[in-house]
Amino acid sequence: MKHAQTIGIVALVAMFALCFLPWSYIPVVDVTVSGIQGKVSEQLNLGKPAKLIAIIGFICSVLFVIPKVWAKRINFFTTTILFSYSLYLVMLFSGCREGICPDAKWPLYLQSVMSFVAMVMSFLPKLKVRPIGEFDA
Repeated sequence: MKHAQTIGIVALVAMFALCFLPWSYIPVVDVTVSGIQGKVSEQLNLGKPAKLIAIIGFICSVLFVIPKVWAKRINFFTTTILFSYSLYLVMLFSGCREGICPDAKWPLYLQSVMSFVAMVMSFLPKLKVRPIGEFDA
């Protein structure tokens, strides 16, 4: 695919931008939680997943740009980790705890879709392949 690298990088940037939007609303304590601010109370701290998303997203973006086979293989691995982490975040931010069910917002689900798009784009690398029989002399 001709534009797979560009689409993958745009998906990673969009995934990080979605961290600034509200992910879930917890009605009992009247708190809106995002990827940047995950502290609900002293007992419930969901962390700051935007930090890990930014680090892995930057690594994936650099690997999208490097036109080597090893970079594409590592990128496949890192985008798969990012996708599994985004699924974990969906379960963490939308799961019920002690009878309290948060209201999950659309950016939480959209960031999982963006990580899936980045993972699919890592399957489609843009590499120049030499025909069989041609060797460097």
